[in-house]
Amino acid sequence: MKILILEDELPASERIKKLILEIEPDGEIAGVLDSIKSATAFLKENSPDVIISDVELADGLCFEIFMEINTAIPIIFTTAYNQYAIRAFEANAIDYLLKPVNRKDLAKSFERLRERMGLTRDKVDFRAIANAIDKKELLQTKRYLVKYGTNMFVVSPNEAAYFHSIQKSTFMVSTKGKSYPLDESLSSVESDLNPLTFFRINRNLIVNISSIESMKSFSKGRVQLNLIPEFDNEKFCIVSSERAPQFRKWLKGELND
Repeated sequence: MKILILEDELPASERIKKLILEIEPDGEIAGVLDSIKSATAFLKENSPDVIISDVELADGLCFEIFMEINTAIPIIFTTAYNQYAIRAFEANAIDYLLKPVNRKDLAKSFERLRERMGLTRDKVDFRAIANAIDKKELLQTKRYLVKYGTNMFVVSPNEAAYFHSIQKSTFMVSTKGKSYPLDESLSSVESDLNPLTFFRINRNLIVNISSIESMKSFSKGRVQLNLIPEFDNEKFCIVSSERAPQFRKWLKGELND
């Protein structure tokens, strides 16, 4: 049995390899990959018997791989978040395992795998699984590591009034007005946030609804915001005309598709 491991944390991948070789001593580790990009390239050229995949890889959610490859290879998902849509996993995958993965649970997953091997599997709708993720709950566990020189500390998105980008650098501004540099793109940050609370009003700014002090109509259907804490560049506080219709829905508590 050829087994592909998709995991971006070295201790976790080493642990899974060790457990696999205990449970399946004749198994072959086909590879250990940490990103969507590397996994997609690998699967275009190779077809392992089973994939053990962390939900969150170095460059995004693993579902992006399977939406592009559209493979029928059995998959065992692993995740640190019990907030994911577990019923969707159960319906469309061999199994899901919460981290840290233990030997007993992984052994049961392989038993389930052996029972299904040789059987025709229905095409998996990975887009539906991805859409089923409860990002609101995920928000409660996501944090950012901030570095100032040799000092490091952690901040939570719950503390954010808004996020903005300047010259390809991303910053989080807290409700107390403190600015923190982040080692993530604004698009990556956007994917982590609760869509009921945060909205990306333009290419450079994501706002927390609680940070909006006032609004006024602007030209071409756009909306200008006054934020708390005050943002020092007014032109960045304008909801783009393309996003304005969704912004108005968001203000009413309607999630965007």
